[in-house]
Amino acid sequence: MDADSIGSHENAAAWADPSAVRLYRKADRLFPAEVAIFERFGEELSAARMLDVGVGTGRTTPHLTARCHTYTGVDYSAAMLELARERFPAADFAEADARDLSRYGDDAFDAVLFSYNGIDYVGHDDRLRILAEVRRVLRPAGLFVFSTHNRDVAVPPAHSLANFHVSRNPIWFVYFGYLYLAGIVNARHTRRLERREADYALINDPGLRFRLLTYYIARPAQAAQLDEAGFEPPLVIDQDGREVLIDGEPVTDYMLHFVTRRR
Repeated sequence: MDADSIGSHENAAAWADPSAVRLYRKADRLFPAEVAIFERFGEELSAARMLDVGVGTGRTTPHLTARCHTYTGVDYSAAMLELARERFPAADFAEADARDLSRYGDDAFDAVLFSYNGIDYVGHDDRLRILAEVRRVLRPAGLFVFSTHNRDVAVPPAHSLANFHVSRNPIWFVYFGYLYLAGIVNARHTRRLERREADYALINDPGLRFRLLTYYIARPAQAAQLDEAGFEPPLVIDQDGREVLIDGEPVTDYMLHFVTRRR
């Protein structure tokens, strides 16, 4: 298996771990960028058939079911979906992999959301497959919103003291020490899979205590990737909901939101 395939496989195993499900079991808040985007496109979303990819435990579900004409949430983690169904029994959920949305026909949705950097937890080839599948299930001019890790940001290695949180409470101090050491141990395995290409990087970052191989990409490269996949030039939104230029100065936000349309 190549590094891309290994990264996709191991990330999937990490997200299926019960500890990951517990971490997100109560997630329900939108990011300021998401609030800004949903408000900006509110009228369009009100009539939209929405596909929420990588829905996890349903963080975005109540916000989108209230805003959209119809709502479908999908995830490849059965454990995550089980909890999402418990939390929101009236919502439509299905187990599906973003790389293969064949259960849905061409032009089936007016809008697709892939939030919280979910697209970043597969390898490069799989990422391109996801973009192709999203384009296929979107109607022409349909809206695609996703977030991704920003390559302008430096990622400290696991052993960096920037990853160690200090607390005066001895119990929390010990717990944070455990997390720090666990990250170092996990990184010894995952970091060997890192790769840095001209247009993107797969980096072992702090996600799930350094168990993940995460995709990082700069704004111009992401715009070019979308163009190649058949999407229009994107809007780029920072974490505070402000638009930034594709070719602008480096920004320090660890993730950025992209809003584009199917050509």
